[in-house]
Amino acid sequence: MNSSYTGLLLGLLFAIMLDYLLIVVNFQSWLDPFIMISALPAALAGIASILFITYHSKRPGAHGNNHVHGRGHGERYSGRQLLHGADFARQ
Repeated sequence: MNSSYTGLLLGLLFAIMLDYLLIVVNFQSWLDPFIMISALPAALAGIASILFITYHSKRPGAHGNNHVHGRGHGERYSGRQLLHGADFARQ
């Protein structure tokens, strides 16, 4: 178990280092990628806390939001039926 966790940790550190070096090449700066990567855990914690506070799920269509994606639910916009996919292409 310890060797598995050690391998997992080394793989994670290697992936972070590889991402850092890729961002260094793209931005041509050594400091900006460090700031971006170090801000990721705080951003993920903020996203998770807002989802928890607002009782939303990460799954699309959860909590009755299917009316946005489906058709035939009687949605109206300016007196016209909403157009989806192939219906829009026919117009």
